[in-house]
Amino acid sequence: MKKDFKTDKLLQVRKRPAGKATCEEHNGEEIRMFCQECSIAMCVTCFVKSHNTHRCSDIAEVPDVLIDT
Repeated sequence: MKKDFKTDKLLQVRKRPAGKATCEEHNGEEIRMFCQECSIAMCVTCFVKSHNTHRCSDIAEVPDVLIDT
């Protein structure tokens, strides 16, 4: 079965206990958003630069159903 790296990254972000996940592209930026169209977790800078016309939501509000697919 092919591994879905985007979903895997979201799972890692959600499983981190006290530490905050940071964006790999924008070092130090906290992961706060989830693009439903691209199925990726991102920081606010990524959202503004590349995903502002997409359907996005707060990472804490992403339904578990999206993760399990």
